[in-house]
Amino acid sequence: MPADALVIDGCTVVVPTERARLAVFRLPAVVTTTLELFEQIWARAVPFLASDLPRASELTPRQREVLALLWEGHTDESAATRLQISVRTIRRTVAEIMARLGARSRFQAGAKAADRGWLLAQAG
Repeated sequence: MPADALVIDGCTVVVPTERARLAVFRLPAVVTTTLELFEQIWARAVPFLASDLPRASELTPRQREVLALLWEGHTDESAATRLQISVRTIRRTVAEIMARLGARSRFQAGAKAADRGWLLAQAG
């Protein structure tokens, strides 16, 4: 079972699959195995400290600019036009931000950037 499985009400397991889809399992053996795996991993968990998070200052100026434009709702194309760079450069920069955040999708990257407070500076 992947580490990002979700158990709902102790009777349903939701697992992300390729191509941004989800698989839903209601088989008791799958639910039990997933819960047991979680319990084994949780027993070895260590506290996560705020100091473990990357700071916004760890982003390059270009990454901060791109993140701000995406936060404002710009598409890759409009952000590229605004910054007078190629769409390919925008996409590469977004990929760098996603890698830094450990995100597998743009949505997840946005959520993780918000969790880290990286978007608070953009709001002001």
